[in-house]
Amino acid sequence: MHGMDAQGTKATQEWVERWVRLTPVLKELDRRPRGDVPLSEILPQFNDCFRAAVKQHPPEPWSGLVEQQAAFRRLRQ
Repeated sequence: MHGMDAQGTKATQEWVERWVRLTPVLKELDRRPRGDVPLSEILPQFNDCFRAAVKQHPPEPWSGLVEQQAAFRRLRQ
């Protein structure tokens, strides 16, 4: 991997490992009739993916609500 530092390599390896673990789950879900899988069963399977996404792209220290309210104020005028 030309040009990738150790942190980038580790992140890529973690990403691949998550997909390796998730692939059988997705295949099983794909075999089932649509609408037959309870949400309570699916959500825990994606916890690792969600945690990885937050780790890779942490939330900003603000919610964006102030900016949203400013946009609404401009639209109202």
